[in-house]
Amino acid sequence: CRKAVGFFRKGSATGVRGLRFSTYLIPEKRWVGAGKGERTELSSRMLGENMTDLGDIIRLFRKYGLPFPNEWVRSLTDTADFLLGETAFTSDGIYPRIWDETGKPAEQMDTAAGIPCVQTLIRAYERAGAQRFLRGAEKVLSAYYRLHVQTFERPFAYATMDARCEDKEGGIYFFLAAYDMYRLTGKKDYAEWASLAADWILTFVYFWSPEWKRGSPCDRGHFN
Repeated sequence: CRKAVGFFRKGSATGVRGLRFSTYLIPEKRWVGAGKGERTELSSRMLGENMTDLGDIIRLFRKYGLPFPNEWVRSLTDTADFLLGETAFTSDGIYPRIWDETGKPAEQMDTAAGIPCVQTLIRAYERAGAQRFLRGAEKVLSAYYRLHVQTFERPFAYATMDARCEDKEGGIYFFLAAYDMYRLTGKKDYAEWASLAADWILTFVYFWSPEWKRGSPCDRGHFN
């Protein structure tokens, strides 16, 4: 795990502090964004996923009293600070699907792709304790709520990496972020937001009652 994190930290940095490449091309031995060819596209979903994972790894090491480099936390907070910068947002106060190499939105379309970045802010707050990360997460999550959940007139979309359409991934990440915010703050609004997202996710995915392995968590919980 230390080797994997070290490889990611040392190799994925871009010219913008906190903004990172998401993909390593093994045959070419180089880091790239989400785009193809010469165009540099830096995915908000991938950045949010990767840095949230780093936050979870730090939590795991701390739980078991295992040593890890201080740079892990610094990398997480660097990305969180980038995510709070004015240039990181679209004009509607959310994250773009992709940033360009300067760290500015490469497009202004409103999508759910950047919701994982809210969890990165939450992890930065949990690992470093800085209130600005929690306040920032609340502000951005509220913007996504108004966009996608308040009326559901504009569904979660464009979070999936292989299509540009309505998708369950955006709803799943909103649920996770809302749940985390409820866990941290106890505010009932976040519990309601998580519940709404969960209901939407299930209607999107399940049109039948799946069979569960006997004794599995879903079987024991009578999930239907």
